[in-house]
Formats: sequence, structure tokens, C-alpha cells
Amino acid sequence: MNSSNKFKKILLEYYESVILKSFKSKKKAREFAAKSLLEVFKQNKFYLGGTENLPKKKGFIIIYNHLLNHDKYLLKDDFQITLDSHFISSMISFNYYKNPGIRVIRHSLSNEINHKLYYDKFGYIRVYSKNFLPNNLSEKTHKKNISQFYKKANDVLKKEENLIFNPEGVSSATENSPGKFKAGIFRMAIKSNLDPIFVPVVLSNFDKLNSNTVYRCEIKKSFKLSEKVKDLENKKSLNRFITKLNKKYKKWVKNLTEYKPGFGNELKKIKYKIDLNREKSNTIVFYGSS
Repeated sequence: MNSSNKFKKILLEYYESVILKSFKSKKKAREFAAKSLLEVFKQNKFYLGGTENLPKKKGFIIIYNHLLNHDKYLLKDDFQITLDSHFISSMISFNYYKNPGIRVIRHSLSNEINHKLYYDKFGYIRVYSKNFLPNNLSEKTHKKNISQFYKKANDVLKKEENLIFNPEGVSSATENSPGKFKAGIFRMAIKSNLDPIFVPVVLSNFDKLNSNTVYRCEIKKSFKLSEKVKDLENKKSLNRFITKLNKKYKKWVKNLTEYKPGFGNELKKIKYKIDLNREKSNTIVFYGSS
């Protein structure tokens, strides 16, 4: 059995272990999944950088660029274990805080039996996704769902759990990632009056066959909206910030994809700093790295 088929078999075994097991609570289900996934991801080559940027305490919002799965890893009835978001909940949130956090996921469609069976186990926050809307969805129901999302997300942060959210609402290939960010999660943060910490997580290669790539994840410096947007009630100011963040993500994804192991990247950064200061006079600059 080649490595890709082996990994698919491991994913299927994990999926069935969740479906067939009875849990005392949604929390126990999330913890079981996270512990199991820690072992699953050991089957892959992966890079996780920027852990020094993680806040000391949990209770923050993780935002990330959502990547497609490779078709090879489709399981029953075209259901898939989304590798990138599961990596975040297990390898970051659970591994560092002993709490897998609460993800925001889309509602299952009526024909997505396995999708519903799996995600109903965890008690995640459900929202409607533009590309997966039921035919009979009314505007009233849609608006009510948004209101419920704000309240539930607020409750998660108040309980000091990590909230894991994809601002795009869609997934894409690494080369096209990320798509356009939406304002929902940022508006929720403003309405909460909690001024929560945002932790940007950048992902690449999770849409590739694990045998042909290295799954890459980098944690960037955290921020609060109050530090980035002067007038939080001004929609134009908020949208400018979101657009700027979206552009940063595109650059971050590209850099992460091109990342090479070793000290080459650090030396490149030092050389860049040297070039910036080369024309300055009477300046003493120290460069180095541990």
C-alpha cells in the first residue's frame, strides 16, 4: 500500500471511530477527535512555525486561509476530513492549550448524511455558506442564523475557549489562496465588546497529496481590532483593514509555499536589512541569529 492510500485508510479509520463512539458530551467528542488527530498528522511531513506568537492564555480567535482537500482523500459519499482546520484544532489549539476550541462550520445539506453525522458530534457553531444553501432557506431564517452566530461566538470567547474561523467562507487551492475575506467574524468581535485577540494562521499545501509535499502552517503575530481600526463603528475603515489583511495573507501564503528548510530564509532577511542600512552614515547595526 503506497503512502497516500495508507493515509486515506487512516483518515477513514479515524472518521469511523468518531461516528461509532458514544460520547458523554460534545466537549469529550472534541477532545477525542483532537487526540486522535495528533496521531493522524504524525503520518505526514509538516512544518509548524511561529508558535512563539501564540497568546499565553486561550480565549482568542484563530483566523485562517481555508484550503481544499485533495480528491484522493474523499471518504464516504464524498465526505472529507478537512485537513487544514483539523490541523489547527489539534496541533495548535489542543496541543498548546489542552482545548481543541470551537470551530465555525457550515450547515449540512439534506443529502450530506456523513457530513451531518460527523459534525453533529462536536457542538460546533453552524452558519450558512453561500455555496451550500438549502433551496428552501428564507431570508428570515438566514438573518436569525447570523444573530445566533454572534451570540454563540460571544459565549465561546466569554468561556475563554478558542474560536476557529475561516473569513473566506470557501476553500481554494494553495496557489489561489486566500479568497476574499468577509467581515462577519470582525463584526462579531466588535459587537461582542470584548476586543478579543485575533491570531492569524497561514496554511499551504494541505490540498496536496501528503506523499508529495510538506503540510505547512505558520502562526503570525496576534492583534486586536482596536489596535488596527481607529473607528470600529466606521464600516469603511473596517473594510479597508480587511482588504489590507487579505493582501497580507496572499503574500504570507506565497512566502510559506516557497519556504525552504535550513538557515537560507534567515540569511536572506539579514542580507535585506544590511542592504537597507548600507547607505546610512555613522550608523552601527548588529545582525545575528540564534
